[in-house]
Amino acid sequence: MTPPADRPGPSDPSLRKLPRSRMWVPLLGPVGWVRLWLDRVNRKPGTTIKLRRTGRRIRLRLSTSDAKVVLQVYREHEIRPPVPVEAATVLDAGANIGITAGYFLDRFPQARLVAVEPDADNLRALRANLADDAGRVTIVEGGLWDEPGPLRIANPDSESWARQVESAGPDAGDTIDAYTLDGLLERIGADRFDIIKIDIEGAESRIFVDRFSHHFERAKMVFVEAHGDAIQAQIDRFLAGLGFAIARQHDMTVGYRPADPAQRSPKQV
Repeated sequence: MTPPADRPGPSDPSLRKLPRSRMWVPLLGPVGWVRLWLDRVNRKPGTTIKLRRTGRRIRLRLSTSDAKVVLQVYREHEIRPPVPVEAATVLDAGANIGITAGYFLDRFPQARLVAVEPDADNLRALRANLADDAGRVTIVEGGLWDEPGPLRIANPDSESWARQVESAGPDAGDTIDAYTLDGLLERIGADRFDIIKIDIEGAESRIFVDRFSHHFERAKMVFVEAHGDAIQAQIDRFLAGLGFAIARQHDMTVGYRPADPAQRSPKQV
């Protein structure tokens, strides 16, 4: 029998992309995994998962990298603090659809969080996923940059988690606002971010520079995804120069303050 045209048959390559039970059952439970599997089989555009441990609901777009980000955060633990830490303020720059923001909000239940995202489609999903956290979250449509001004999306056809921004000229058309670390702190009336997470597709090279070192000196922990070997080396030097120990967690570089200053080193992988 030929399968219906709108569903994959046994040899359809798309089946190789279906969620594997060993990855998802610990996060969603058996019933949650089956629902996710069926929604993928039926090629639904989106689905809502419920995390077993925290009860957080996350709306996923099934044709994007959203599910992969869930696995990176909750299975591969790329933003799990390597040492105990408390936080009253958190910055999530490059917040995508709010998966990392939701993790931080659950981990630090008293913290205020600023989520910065430049892409309009991601922002719609971000607002939906953090709707229950509205009293603790400030969502900023824009990009983290080294100076205020207009920006534009440089690669609108890329994967949703890979949107890059660049300075916009006077004839750029639709633009978004650039925000500095100072400007974001002003939005919430705070003097520092205890935890800083940055995943801004190469623009991190503009942020990890001496003129902004006072923001990182006050931070307790920094998570950053470096895009390219040169930027990675720049970030390592910058964090080590401020006394952070450094660890690698999946694609993230983590700068943290060890309890014993003697444990500090330029690189701990």
